[in-house]
Amino acid sequence: MTIGVLPFKDNRQPSARIGERILSNGKEEPIRLKSYYPTRDITSIFLQLLKARNIRAVELTDWEPTPGNLKDLPDEVDIAIAGYVDALEVKASSYTFKTEIRYLVRLSAKVGFKEQGKVLSKTVEDRPEESVVRFKREEVEKTLNEALTSALGRLIDAATKTK
Repeated sequence: MTIGVLPFKDNRQPSARIGERILSNGKEEPIRLKSYYPTRDITSIFLQLLKARNIRAVELTDWEPTPGNLKDLPDEVDIAIAGYVDALEVKASSYTFKTEIRYLVRLSAKVGFKEQGKVLSKTVEDRPEESVVRFKREEVEKTLNEALTSALGRLIDAATKTK
């Protein structure tokens, strides 16, 4: 099986800001991504996950995700995926001795099955929460990456098990 992957598109407002931290004094502090190109990073992680599952992947540059356009896919492509970032958020509230952090990762995709001539919509979401003693940006980034990887894995499952 070969999956063709279009680069992920961002359906969110343009910004490196993904959320805010409310300090114990009530002040807000923005939480920003290090990368200015999260969709490029997400596409790269998605391709790595496919490779780790021994699924052959090819990068697509042009495919409008409709059933009529499945015939235009390269011959070797069985399934095509056009992915979208619908939400990538972090909300943190800091108190004197702890910080509560809530994450939201929501991805959607149009999954085209060439042989069946159909395109299905799939949405996956991950909402981890944690309570920590100290707010550390590295740890927030790590948890966000884990939630993203989990959501991407479920997108792959949805695409490969729906056939």
